[in-house]
Amino acid sequence: LVAVLLSTLSAVAFAFEPDSGLQINISGGYTPSILEINSGTSYGGYVGYKFNPYLSVEGGYTSLLKQSQSGAATAASIYGPEIAGYLTVRINDLVSPFVRASFSKFAMTQSTGGIVNSIQTIYGPSYGVGFQFYEADFFSLRVGYNTYYLQTSNDYYVQAGIPITTSNTYVALLMQFGDY
Repeated sequence: LVAVLLSTLSAVAFAFEPDSGLQINISGGYTPSILEINSGTSYGGYVGYKFNPYLSVEGGYTSLLKQSQSGAATAASIYGPEIAGYLTVRINDLVSPFVRASFSKFAMTQSTGGIVNSIQTIYGPSYGVGFQFYEADFFSLRVGYNTYYLQTSNDYYVQAGIPITTSNTYVALLMQFGDY
């Protein structure tokens, strides 16, 4: 009964969103403090491909945190490439929940007076959930929450394996081009 009800409600959603094709995603959000770095804003830009109505992948650049006046350093930032997979469940023509899994390799830098005095590589998976709101045939709005499980690597003479866990809330504009 639940399956029949969900398929009936989702019949209209297929007209609003391409079944497959190119995706472009621009996001902005908020990240709470990481280690000694205070909370700050995040942003990202991604390009991806939607294989079918339920599965898509995206890759791009994420600036997880950029902060001025962080402890003794005057600026700190965490940024780098990220690749993510999305599993979307269509409910109706207005909204769909999704789950997200990704892998990131970020650089964490701290600078004083514009001179970088500390850099570390941090990497690891993240997992998230959210909702996608359909606004037009090619345009959607995503609202989501991710949890990052990162750790340091041993480059730049930094001890490897130091756990760094944080989260990120975001809003993203998603443009989709493809077959309807």
